[in-house]
Amino acid sequence: PRDETSAEHVASAPPAVQPSSDRASGNAAADALSLGVDVELIENMPDADDYWTAEFYQGHFTPAEIAYCVRQEEPRAHFAARWCAKEALGKCDASFLSADPVTIQVNVIDSGRPVLERISNGAAHRLPFALSLSHTRIMAVAVVAAARAAA
Repeated sequence: PRDETSAEHVASAPPAVQPSSDRASGNAAADALSLGVDVELIENMPDADDYWTAEFYQGHFTPAEIAYCVRQEEPRAHFAARWCAKEALGKCDASFLSADPVTIQVNVIDSGRPVLERISNGAAHRLPFALSLSHTRIMAVAVVAAARAAA
């Protein structure tokens, strides 16, 4: 058996992965893109007799989001996808980590594509992020992407 601490083993080991830092990686494509991903089990969304009056849904979703979700066959799957979108947004751009969830909403535009919007002074303003949502009967996922300006 080979001694795991031998010079031969150490020399053939792959280089250690270096922790990321705030400095540019030297990979222009990677430095220009920021991603956030979140996955949630649909069963983690609370049951509610009335989503409009349930405290959890009032505290985390806008009236437009509640209206959209309650029109769907399985509202909790759509709520879970929107929950994931808000979590993924904070992972993509840390400035959104402390945002009140009801000031961020997912809206489905005429093309059928979901977009992220910030609610300010009663008006929705589209945010400059790409959003992808998906769900199964068991879980929901969201991916948020942003292109960053070159430094």
